Amino acid sequence: MEIDYALILAEHFADYSWSVNGESYTGIAWHSEDRPKPTLDELNALWPEVRKKYDRIAVQAQRKIMYARVSDPVFFEWQRGEACQQDWLNAVQSVKDKYPHAGE
Repeated sequence: MEIDYALILAEHFADYSWSVNGESYTGIAWHSEDRPKPTLDELNALWPEVRKKYDRIAVQAQRKIMYARVSDPVFFEWQRGEACQQDWLNAVQSVKDKYPHAGE
């Protein structure tokens, strides 16, 4: 994934006025006079944190979909006595294994 300067600016510089035309640093127009435009190095240094946050959001969204498809039906089977709790826990774990968060 390439560096997304608009995401970095939205996360760290939302209180300032700026616009982005394209995907490169040169496409950033800085309109705030009370703070200089962040340097390329500043923005690049913020990218790993921003990317991690948005990757985590994407994983959470995918997990939500898959829980509904995979583990929720097993949960209701467990509640009706048609499956055991471990079956449900296994289904939950299979979703987590397929869509892991960093650090899990």
